Amino acid sequence: MVADMSPDRAFVMLSALGSDQPGLVAQISKYVADRGGNVEDSRMAALGGVFGVMLLASGSRDEVEHITRDVGTLERESGMRVLTHAATNPSLKGEHTETGVLVSVNASAFDREGLLMEISDVMRSTGGNIVELDTTTYDDPHSKATYFQLRMTVAVGSVAEVEPIRARLTSLAIRERIAMEVKLAERETERTPAPAVATAGPEGRRAGGVLSALRPSDAGPPPDARARRRRCAMRTPSPARSLLARALAPSLATFGALGAFACADAPPAPGALPTEFDTTLSTIVVDVSRPVSASGAARPALALASPAGAAVIVSPPVDLGTVGIPTVLAGDVNDAAQVVGQDGGRASLWAPGRRIQSLATLGGEFGFAFGINATGQVVGSSDTETGESHAFLWTQLAGMQDLGTLGGSFSDAFDINGAGHVVGRSTIATGEEHAFLWTPERGMQDLGTLGGCCSQAFRLNNVGRVVGWSTTAGGTSRAFLWTSATGMQDLGAPGSLGDPIDINDFGQVVIGSTIGPFLWTADLGLQALPSLGFVGSPIDINESGQILGENAGSHFLWQRGTGMTPLPLAPLAGDERAVVSALNDRGHVVGWSIGQDPVAGDLKFRAVLWTVGFTGPGAPAVERLHAVVLPPGIVTGNDGAPLSGVWLRVRLRDPGDAGPWDWTIDWGDGVATTAENVTLRGEFAFLRPFGYLTPGPHPITVTATDPSGLTNEAATTSVP
Repeated sequence: MVADMSPDRAFVMLSALGSDQPGLVAQISKYVADRGGNVEDSRMAALGGVFGVMLLASGSRDEVEHITRDVGTLERESGMRVLTHAATNPSLKGEHTETGVLVSVNASAFDREGLLMEISDVMRSTGGNIVELDTTTYDDPHSKATYFQLRMTVAVGSVAEVEPIRARLTSLAIRERIAMEVKLAERETERTPAPAVATAGPEGRRAGGVLSALRPSDAGPPPDARARRRRCAMRTPSPARSLLARALAPSLATFGALGAFACADAPPAPGALPTEFDTTLSTIVVDVSRPVSASGAARPALALASPAGAAVIVSPPVDLGTVGIPTVLAGDVNDAAQVVGQDGGRASLWAPGRRIQSLATLGGEFGFAFGINATGQVVGSSDTETGESHAFLWTQLAGMQDLGTLGGSFSDAFDINGAGHVVGRSTIATGEEHAFLWTPERGMQDLGTLGGCCSQAFRLNNVGRVVGWSTTAGGTSRAFLWTSATGMQDLGAPGSLGDPIDINDFGQVVIGSTIGPFLWTADLGLQALPSLGFVGSPIDINESGQILGENAGSHFLWQRGTGMTPLPLAPLAGDERAVVSALNDRGHVVGWSIGQDPVAGDLKFRAVLWTVGFTGPGAPAVERLHAVVLPPGIVTGNDGAPLSGVWLRVRLRDPGDAGPWDWTIDWGDGVATTAENVTLRGEFAFLRPFGYLTPGPHPITVTATDPSGLTNEAATTSVP
């Protein structure tokens, strides 16, 4: 409806509150109409049994005066409390609303105090003007948890102002475990009619559609009523030499305690051989149950380093699967491609060739795994029997250990190094949050602050250096470096508690803040990184000094000397976009593929893993690839027991290198295995000693990486 802006036209805003009952809208509308007024715009809601309405009415000056003067009649008839306020121009809805850019924010999380305040404070600090806001809570009958859902429209002056908001909200979402979508919104005049749950293309849903909250377990564990703040800190652990597959020599030798498999000497029964199967080929049996290298030799580190003149290649995303709930949140990945995060509301561990493993809890309902080291030790936070959230350390042998607190009610563990030292944050007795370092020898140690009330430790390296954020005596937040010799050192980078920060074993610290990314080193100090092309969203740094970053949905690696390399990280089929969370030294990137349930219209998050490599002149080439499913009896183990599985025939040519090669095989069913230091070239085969649980076809993707770091263009085949 277009308002009449003639000089004798006047406007008034009515706001009314009262007990919810049928007929209130009709009663208020009739009150305005009986006095000659017209309803121009309105917002209404019923919350907690109370009905509230804001209504903009227009009329002649006498009619508006009558509406304003006679509100006592409306109060007596409706039983509501009514206030009025003169409105000078109905077209003015707030700064930037009509001429600027509109941003749509949709968020869902386990309900706790302070969520709306934290999200709206991002808008206040970045200059965004909130012009529409809708929040609600609901109880889920399956998880018995209460969920908070928010839909917000924010107006800013230009497109350039959107990225700082997106970066700050991304940081907030990661550390507070909020499922959040931020995108440009359409104006009312730009929208075309669409069903309430209609989906769009890569840009996502229309702003006019209904964006539902995540299903239970999608957003992370719920805090208690005392508003325990929780972080979803996401990073790559320290480097390690571990893998989740074993590639065995092609001979028929028995490997004793290693439990190796070998091809059978005797040919199978007539007619049992599938087409393409050749018993004369050397076959490497991939046993995904143990992290053993084919040759036993250490592989040179930094396999992800980019050779000169090489072009980046990225494998299709591998869906990490689920234990039954269609959302998995990936938090960290080590060099063995073990991924930790959350599935079904609990801390979880995923490994190539394995189903997701739930790590249980400390007695409560929910948990989240934030970090994993080279040996598979996992840290995170979990609910206790009393409802508090405590930092934990989990190992395969000992299970989950409560690391306690610094005297307060909760703690979170964010990272663990090769020595088993853990960093995080905990409340102290007075309620403030302090950074801590936990060691098996000394327990939990308070690292203090830079003079302010609060601090948080997010990362540490294998040398024992810790980085995080702390407030100062002046109330600002600064990045810090802590060592046992110097204590807490101000790195000079401004930001906010929880902004991205990471450190590698060379002491390089990457820092994300609202004013841009920084790199700090002991010799050069703090350096701005303007060539990164993004604000506030570096995600990780590995031992090559490569920085994983994200800018408005695009991803890249940045490295000194070579600059920025775009990473074409595709989401899963049918999903709309991908978000990254961690990078290791073997070329593995983990994150989320984000899409929508086509039936319910809900956002769905699925944890995925990509493999990044480089190709160019002299790179290996997989010239032949064929897969068959073997029936039992064609292959036997060293104990003589018949095996079945997937037999993969390959032909490798590498004009620029003599090997050995690292192989990565995505079997097309959520299983991705790695065989390191394989010396075979020419024609040979891999055998996965188990088949598929679901009908095909199953696409299989194979890459081989030589010692220089070059990788073949991904070769693909499929199993019917």
